[in-house]
Amino acid sequence: MNGPSASNDIRDSLRCHLDIDSDSHDIRKVMEALLDSDGADDAQYLLGLFLLTGTGIEKDRQRGLSLIEQSASKGNSDAVALLGEMNGPANDFEALLMLKARGEQMDPSACKTLFEMYGNGAPPCKKSHAQAIRWYTCCANKNDPEAQTSIGFMYMMGKGVKKDLDLAEHWFKKAADLGSTEAMFRLGELCRNKGSQRDLQESLKWYKLSADLGHLEGCYSFGVINVYSKGKSLSRSVGMEYLERAANMGHPESLGMIGLAYVHGEGVRRDSDRGVDYLERACMLGDQQSMVDYGMLRFEGDLIERDLDIAVRWFEEAASLCNGYAKYALGAIYSMGEYCEPDDCRARGLFREAAELGEVTSQNILAMMLYEGKGGEINLKEAGMWFGQAAEQGHPGAMTFHSLMQIKGIGMAQDIAEGVRSLTYLADQGFAEAEFHLGKIYHEGEFVKCDPKKARKYISRAANQGNLEAIDLLQQIRRRN
Repeated sequence: MNGPSASNDIRDSLRCHLDIDSDSHDIRKVMEALLDSDGADDAQYLLGLFLLTGTGIEKDRQRGLSLIEQSASKGNSDAVALLGEMNGPANDFEALLMLKARGEQMDPSACKTLFEMYGNGAPPCKKSHAQAIRWYTCCANKNDPEAQTSIGFMYMMGKGVKKDLDLAEHWFKKAADLGSTEAMFRLGELCRNKGSQRDLQESLKWYKLSADLGHLEGCYSFGVINVYSKGKSLSRSVGMEYLERAANMGHPESLGMIGLAYVHGEGVRRDSDRGVDYLERACMLGDQQSMVDYGMLRFEGDLIERDLDIAVRWFEEAASLCNGYAKYALGAIYSMGEYCEPDDCRARGLFREAAELGEVTSQNILAMMLYEGKGGEINLKEAGMWFGQAAEQGHPGAMTFHSLMQIKGIGMAQDIAEGVRSLTYLADQGFAEAEFHLGKIYHEGEFVKCDPKKARKYISRAANQGNLEAIDLLQQIRRRN
């Protein structure tokens, strides 16, 4: 952490005298040791800091600054950071110096404040997870469960330190032993991410412990695993119980899940009124998935009363939060003209916004509108680009049309061989639209050698799946023959 010299040796050897909470705390003995040191960078930094603040020694700013500069020249990260912080407002810098002097004496309040300052980048500090974890480790070592949990999380995520799941687990368990439900929940997350069945059982243990002590996310996670995962020790009914418990504590995602369960009668007795109440509460708390789900239920009107005003309201709310599916749903509504007069221009704009958020159906629809000039000008190059984007996400219709554009050289460089290869792959997977277009290509013989046998094979397959264009073309072929 502090450069090439044995910088931690100084602090370790002086720990009992530095620690303000220790019976052996004696800043004079610290000063004696630092003054007798052989110029180690960490000793220079500490002595310089204490000279700058007059901690245990008469204040001498000139000598203190000189020692800090010497330490920084040897690569000491604390000294380098301090020099960089001198450029801020004088009052802020003086307050920071005093905080650091107390922090070096392991004062928990000062260390926590320094953790927050470096974690947030509060002036004159620059944001630094490495500095933040350095200070908060002092609090963790003094059995502060909040600090232990935060340090564990930083090791789990590799924030400011090298990712180390063993150290993360070490700190989480220390905090859990002190009753931290957040640490218990994080242990559940840690074990769950390991992936094995044994780890899943360990994860469930920690989730349940945190849930039974009132941890909201622990309750939700324990419920979700029991409802949606498979395993002998898992129970859907238990999962629903914990999800409902989390819902009743105001957890947005749990409210939405329980709401859908009551509307559909899945795992609970069907009660659409109760389901609507849960869904509306979830929406009011900002859960985007619930906004979309509730909007669709109100739009479809199969399980609850149809209400387009409510549907559009929640679609628009989710769309304002950049929810791609909600933007797609609004685009479809304006395109169909079911809620208002058809407006292809507005629909195209909404499909574009959804497409840019990665919503695959919107990417395909936008591509088709650009290809046909619906709702705006024709743009074949951009159409090809959006078909390609949707194709990369596995949309069969987009994959088919992208292949056709590639074969014909429309909106992109022509590559007949690659286009036919892609189209053949889709047709052999049983996509009717691909079967029809591949059969038609072999029937017409414009881009590949005419092959009546292959043409009839693929067109017949598409016709058997109900593709109307294939049925019509197959009848034409039969009449000619």
